[in-house]
Amino acid sequence: MDFNTINRFAWIFYDGQRDSNVTYIFVASTPIPRLAGASDILYIGKTEQPISKRFKQETSTKNSPKNTQQTNIRMTHIFSKIGLSGCKCFYVPVLYFKLYGREIDEFIEKLKIWDKQFFLKHVKGQEGATITVPVEKYLLVNYADEHLEVPPLNNRM
Repeated sequence: MDFNTINRFAWIFYDGQRDSNVTYIFVASTPIPRLAGASDILYIGKTEQPISKRFKQETSTKNSPKNTQQTNIRMTHIFSKIGLSGCKCFYVPVLYFKLYGREIDEFIEKLKIWDKQFFLKHVKGQEGATITVPVEKYLLVNYADEHLEVPPLNNRM
């Protein structure tokens, strides 16, 4: 899975917009080797706050005693080391979407492997005509299923 293969969403290049309730992806300029294959996707996330605020948090957060958001601290450190010039951010203004038909069965089988707790808490018993899933979860599970690990800057599902 790389950014160009995620066609089901209308991705918007992040350029300072303030849209809220978005799912976003940091994409490297070149693919990175993974356990299986390679991918240009560095991070998959979601936020209910404006994407501009989240982007700033993840690219310029200071590691201070008052800051306890480990993801922001870690990502800022990594981006300061590798630079942002070889990376782009894209987002889609949606947090959830519906799966239908056979796609549900395929996703549920992957979900049982890569995030069984989420399956047991949110999906089990809802198998049927449609299910609603977080876009972030859908992308992470499919990424992990293809590459046998989550994107390099995601430390968990």
